[in-house]
Amino acid sequence: MDERRSQIRYPTVFQAEIVDLGDDRTIGHLADISTGGLMIRAGEALDRGRVLKLKVELPALQADSVEARVEVKVRWCEPDLTPGSHVAGLAFTGATPADGALVQELVRVLKDAS
Repeated sequence: MDERRSQIRYPTVFQAEIVDLGDDRTIGHLADISTGGLMIRAGEALDRGRVLKLKVELPALQADSVEARVEVKVRWCEPDLTPGSHVAGLAFTGATPADGALVQELVRVLKDAS
């Protein structure tokens, strides 16, 4: 895969769940994040171009847990090395200013932890 990212991605050191707000189902776990998007490990293939509203839930960082609700668009999805598992690249689309601040803070915390 060609490297076309314009933002630095930070690998996560936490088991962050990615929950589809459409049906409140966990679709995967966060692998890395940047200010422009994220990569997840998912149990199913995600169709390219699909728009999802997600909740990113992280375990406690300092005193409080962090949760961000964001809208993303699936840019790519491919099988992972683990049979039945996939990795997918998601781009943030319609983040509100509040969500943008949460994502910026999440990236900052992950950058400091790596």
